Amino acid sequence: MSSNNVKKKFYEDMQSFYDQQDKYNFLYAISKCEIREYLRGDGKYRKYSASDFYIAYEPTDTCRVIKDVFYAEAAKVGAVDMFFDYLRQMAEESALGAYLSFDYVGSLKYEDKEHTIKIEPYKNILKALEETVANSLLKYREELQDELRFPNGWNTVNPWDEIARRWNDVLGAAITVSNKQG
Repeated sequence: MSSNNVKKKFYEDMQSFYDQQDKYNFLYAISKCEIREYLRGDGKYRKYSASDFYIAYEPTDTCRVIKDVFYAEAAKVGAVDMFFDYLRQMAEESALGAYLSFDYVGSLKYEDKEHTIKIEPYKNILKALEETVANSLLKYREELQDELRFPNGWNTVNPWDEIARRWNDVLGAAITVSNKQG
């Protein structure tokens, strides 16, 4: 195969990959009753980032998911509320859910700061989610100080260190540092 054919095949494969990424969006997940799977990045729902800063072992690109959810609101009123409700449920259910919800809260604030979404109409819901996430992180602290396995098979060791480091940026200083450190 010539060099030009190899490049062409590569670009065709990449286009197909990104087309698949777009197909399995939030509205698709709603239609299949697979919202939790979508938010966790299970299987076909995993979102990859084109950014060099994306950490490959993370279950999904939370910023990309958030943009998709806010975009879906135009087609399905209540999509963003549904998103927040599922994040709250996930945070309460497990250490993995608390970790992912923490990531989503941080990404929500980042996307709002970058003006890619408008969080203002949801500020009260976000505040309630932050409290739920903070309580869940403390509840699952011991598990988060161990190894956490993601749905994609990757794992992270002691995610609590990252959580403690990012706590004030993501959740604010409402809970003191002495309560966070294990």
